[in-house]
Amino acid sequence: MKTIKILLVMLTIAVLAAFFYAPYLDSYDASGTVSIPALSAPVRIVRDDNGIPYIFADQLNDAVLGQGFVIAQDRLFQLQMSRLLGQGRLSELAGDAGIAMDTMVHLLNIPALGRQQAAMLTQQERQFYQSYVDGVNAYLTTRSHELALPFRSNPPPLWTLDELISTQIFNYWASTSNWREELLSQSLIDNLGLEDARQISQITINADDEKNARTSSGYRYQLTSAAALNPQVAAELPKANTSLLDQLPAPDKKGSNAWITGPKKSKSGMPIVASDPHMDARRLPGIFYPIGLITPELRIIGAVGTSYPGIGLGRTNHIAWGLTNGYGDMADLYLEKIDPENSNNYLEGSKSIPFSIREATFRIKDSESDDGFRIKKLRIRSTSRGPIITDHHLGDASGHMMSLRWSFPEFMQSTLGGRDLLLAKNVEQALTALGATAMPLTYVVADQQGNIARTGTGFIPKRRRGDGAAPLPVIDDNDSWDGRIAPAEMPQLVNPKQSWLGSANHRILPKDYPYH
Repeated sequence: MKTIKILLVMLTIAVLAAFFYAPYLDSYDASGTVSIPALSAPVRIVRDDNGIPYIFADQLNDAVLGQGFVIAQDRLFQLQMSRLLGQGRLSELAGDAGIAMDTMVHLLNIPALGRQQAAMLTQQERQFYQSYVDGVNAYLTTRSHELALPFRSNPPPLWTLDELISTQIFNYWASTSNWREELLSQSLIDNLGLEDARQISQITINADDEKNARTSSGYRYQLTSAAALNPQVAAELPKANTSLLDQLPAPDKKGSNAWITGPKKSKSGMPIVASDPHMDARRLPGIFYPIGLITPELRIIGAVGTSYPGIGLGRTNHIAWGLTNGYGDMADLYLEKIDPENSNNYLEGSKSIPFSIREATFRIKDSESDDGFRIKKLRIRSTSRGPIITDHHLGDASGHMMSLRWSFPEFMQSTLGGRDLLLAKNVEQALTALGATAMPLTYVVADQQGNIARTGTGFIPKRRRGDGAAPLPVIDDNDSWDGRIAPAEMPQLVNPKQSWLGSANHRILPKDYPYH
């Protein structure tokens, strides 16, 4: 009995110790001073009652360095996840569940694109991003004693600029979704025939058109996602194709809104911007990180993803902006043909061209392997359009050989847009900055002069053939793309008569818009 009492006392002490000590296992010291050689002048970080940091610096790059430091302090695991995704190394953490994602990253060669993009940056742009990297690394080197528990025994290596850029390029790709709908379109064509498949393609409406949904006007894609199948049409499909209907994805319930009113619609005589990304606040860690960056010239307040310097949506002392998904189509699938006389070549009309071949490897977490990992090797064949995805179990069930062409590698440039947006002093400068944004989004923006605007972003190709709704057969060696839609030609409205603009993930193209 005495032994049992002693054990109960010891257990009680252990539980109480765990209860009181556990909150401090992953805590950090938010006060004190750290010496960071990369800073050009002292930086002060102040957190409000909710722990949101406000970074005061003499110049923007120093503020961004402070941003990297506090985000590493608050979101180190999330940062490391971003790095693994951008480098095609998710399988090292997730095991087999990460294979599909890592395979796509290596098919697109995102780590190499990160190195290429970093080398192209202007000196000012490079310093801006390097400041963020320096801030993350400053935390890793000066605060190793307060790393979160998962990193105590195996601290993450220092970041490089190439890796930071790769995480952003991965996010550009993650927002490029239409190629999956093209796979579905091809399945519909193969199962139903082209004409029947066209009958169930989606119609999209721009509410700003004079004739809108009430008069059944709109643009019918040649073929597109069948997630919104008309139930009556679906019921009339042959019973043999019911298995195809079972494969259709459920309608996407996610979305986002951004609204903006002009000076005529507020008592203050100034525009009002509201942006709701529809991110569930219960999801931890959150997608966005709220932060303030303050210099003598700029007051920047908003929220941002954890691997981005600056902010993604918010306001400065000159402009305010919000954003939504734009769903601009930045990728096309192509139906390729093997040369029947030489399986090492593909055909462009009568021309027989050798596949380009490269290899990639990545590690997969595996408890049964000697060192805890097994190696997966990829042999990647590519045409002049891009990698053959059907070699790697993406759309291979169709029986077609398909290549994937993504616009970002073809149109990358020396700036990424985010820094220039922070420095913009009016709507005109903001629109110029957004022209360099590779992610397909819809922005609304206002300035202190009362101007308002809405614009689409992304590197959207001009298509000579097709509209990107279904895989395009390769019939000759003529390029189906004619460059990208220039920023000034993207769908854009500035100071409309109704004195308000909005984006609810709807079609913003006017009826006479010349490009798909």
